[in-house]
Amino acid sequence: MNDLHVQADVFRDFCTNLLSLQKQLEGIAILRSAISRELHIEIKPFGSRGHISVTGKTGYDVRTDQSHNWHSVEFGFEIEPQQLDQVVKIDWVRANSK
Repeated sequence: MNDLHVQADVFRDFCTNLLSLQKQLEGIAILRSAISRELHIEIKPFGSRGHISVTGKTGYDVRTDQSHNWHSVEFGFEIEPQQLDQVVKIDWVRANSK
């Protein structure tokens, strides 16, 4: 489990930028945790067909008596603009946009 913190202003900017990206298909929405290595997500236009790129990584430190390891995952995929339309309908996105 990755327990992390996102600053309120960063979260509000992310939600606002998601709405702007959905309307104009321009710009970038970035969500990052207070400790940058724990979460970083970027959503932006990609390619000539109007697709949206979603890339990111998340990770956390695992310490035991015998070891100390950084567990992480990195991802990237594309969505269609209609899928972004559904994302911005989520209550917490609208409630936290400026």
